[in-house]
Amino acid sequence: HLKGTDVEVPASLSSARAEELMSLASLGIEAITDEQRLEIDNLMKELLPDPSCEQLGCTGWIHHDIDVGRARPIKQRYYPVSKILEDEMHEQVHKMLRAGIIRRSKSNWSSPVVMVRKSDGSFRFCVDYRKVNAVSKIAAYPLPYMDMILRKIQHARYITALDCSGAFLQIPLTERSIPITAFTVPGLGLFEFVRMPYGLAGGPATFQMLADKLITPEMEPFAFAYLDDIIIATDTFSDHIKWLTLILKRINEAGLTINRKKSKICMPEVRYLGVLVNREGCRPDPERVKPI
Repeated sequence: HLKGTDVEVPASLSSARAEELMSLASLGIEAITDEQRLEIDNLMKELLPDPSCEQLGCTGWIHHDIDVGRARPIKQRYYPVSKILEDEMHEQVHKMLRAGIIRRSKSNWSSPVVMVRKSDGSFRFCVDYRKVNAVSKIAAYPLPYMDMILRKIQHARYITALDCSGAFLQIPLTERSIPITAFTVPGLGLFEFVRMPYGLAGGPATFQMLADKLITPEMEPFAFAYLDDIIIATDTFSDHIKWLTLILKRINEAGLTINRKKSKICMPEVRYLGVLVNREGCRPDPERVKPI
């Protein structure tokens, strides 16, 4: 373990690993040993799929239902877009078709697509479901208080933050809900989701229901879930391996997939719910403060 700022780093370490250790040491934070890292790598290989695999899971633990009562079907025209955006839209539609996330539709509902530019310059495929949401009955299922979770995990020595790939899209829709999600794509026609899309007002409540089935109350001293943000925080490495193993097995049982590349496994410090968490406590994430 490394503590303090007076640290010697072996020349055999990669520059990235050496920089990581020096940075942690300057904060007085312990880093995992190479033996511990090997144990974690072996656990990941055993319990998580190939990191290059992009196939989304599909849980059988819960379905999302859209209850619009006796509302009449809402049909909206698509929004005009540039040729560049239309091409991007078509590419993402074909990708979702291949993945079994959407299918062609004959629904009498239709909502418009919106392409939202992300921070890296790519586009997120979104559907404007505001009119659908206006006639939907939304479950009053509660979300956890973020500050309560942060208070319980701060000061942990070993922290894992698991990234659930395309989280909402891993929940199937009830059969009656599928036609309500229909959307029009210029040049391609009408499609509908068979998985829960982003943008539905009841989506967060449904995912939290799933998260609460996954992370049960008896796990709470060490594991928490706020929507698709799953975190494990322990004081000892042995406890961390124990809980990480249990939760990864439950994730597999639920039919969900985790993005290994985006997950942070057994780290002394992680970004979680917009803040940096380590054994010294919680502090604002500089990346979020910078724009301010």
